[in-house]
Amino acid sequence: MLKTSQSRKVYNLFIIIFSLLLYAQTQAETTADSTTQRPLLRQNSEPRQSLKRNPSALHSEPTQKGRTLDGASKQSHSPVESKPSTPNTSGLSIRPLESPSAVETLLKGRAEKWIGNFIPSRGSRPNSSKTLLRKTKIHIYKEKIKSDGNAFFPPLANGPKVFSVVNSDDQGQFQVRLPPGEYTIFIELEDGKLYRNSFDGKGYFSTVKLVSGEDTFEVLTDSRDAIF
Repeated sequence: MLKTSQSRKVYNLFIIIFSLLLYAQTQAETTADSTTQRPLLRQNSEPRQSLKRNPSALHSEPTQKGRTLDGASKQSHSPVESKPSTPNTSGLSIRPLESPSAVETLLKGRAEKWIGNFIPSRGSRPNSSKTLLRKTKIHIYKEKIKSDGNAFFPPLANGPKVFSVVNSDDQGQFQVRLPPGEYTIFIELEDGKLYRNSFDGKGYFSTVKLVSGEDTFEVLTDSRDAIF
């Protein structure tokens, strides 16, 4: 009976010692694992700490590049720094357009109809002559036009092309701006024919020369019913 109780005590003591050894071994393995994982945790925590300390660190370089690109784009599109121009690929020099005031000149005039005897008598007109102001159309050609001595000019389909047509008012007055040059000017009659009873003596109607910057005044007369 005594031997049995002693053997139980020995057995229980053995169980306790074995449990203590097993517990100690488990604790040692746990400590070793935690020691191994600490450097990894430190490495993983360092970026997070840096982010917490300086949250703009990751965005500083892209932001700087973005500012550089924005500044470059603003500078390239600035109206002061960049002046867009159309390239000249023709090899010819391009002359800039002049202002209308420098190119055109003002032609003024009056359309009249002469009736009666206009033969001078002692240096003055006889009382039988009369001048009427005509409201009509004025046809302008930008060239010299041939004449056979006839004051009428029949426009032809294959002939000179009219450059401009203006209307005179009730007082016979008209005006038009034209480029400098030599022009032939006609009055339009009631039947649509053109009339100019003035010649240059060289087989052409007389012309009007317009000079840049100078106004010109021209009197157009319908003298079909006048005597000279």
